[in-house]
Amino acid sequence: NGTTDVQTSVPPQNSQPTASGEPRDELDGSQWKLVSINDSPLVVDSYISLYFSGGAYWGSAGLNTYSGKYTVNDSALAFSDSFTTLIGCPEDITHQEEAYFKYFSGMVSHHLDGDRLEISNNNITQPLVFERLPEYAMNPSDLIGTRWQLVFLDGEPMVAGLSAILEFEDGSRATAQAGSLVDWIDYETNGDTIH
Repeated sequence: NGTTDVQTSVPPQNSQPTASGEPRDELDGSQWKLVSINDSPLVVDSYISLYFSGGAYWGSAGLNTYSGKYTVNDSALAFSDSFTTLIGCPEDITHQEEAYFKYFSGMVSHHLDGDRLEISNNNITQPLVFERLPEYAMNPSDLIGTRWQLVFLDGEPMVAGLSAILEFEDGSRATAQAGSLVDWIDYETNGDTIH
């Protein structure tokens, strides 16, 4: 089990050639949320995200996280070195995650049209349809010296009497406390995301 180790929020590039003559990766720096899978909406209250940066991709598939590397050549999209966590899910989320991950193997293509991204797998009739996530300006140094208390987890309020605290000590270290457990966390920021 594990989680992704890359996050970013960089405005997407266009597909014009670079100075070296190589085509630009139009997905690099983009961030997406899934709106339909196999021409059907997502399970109610579920959320699937997909991020691209510097040849890496990652996201949340509902409950499990996933990551890997990607290459793009015109409309062809190849995923490799894939990794996912293996956290048990309710049955409907498990089926949705299984259907989602089928798009990350075999011959895959993509079509980007403004704020809409479609990923197609030749073995599946309908494409995944994503919409671009909005980006929010933030200054990561504003986190230093702040302390945050968790009030909602997976959309549910925290159980009365339980406490979870996250405190940012400097530009790379934070303390996480859940009840009597304390852990020190290294973190990095890039744009409006943190990992």
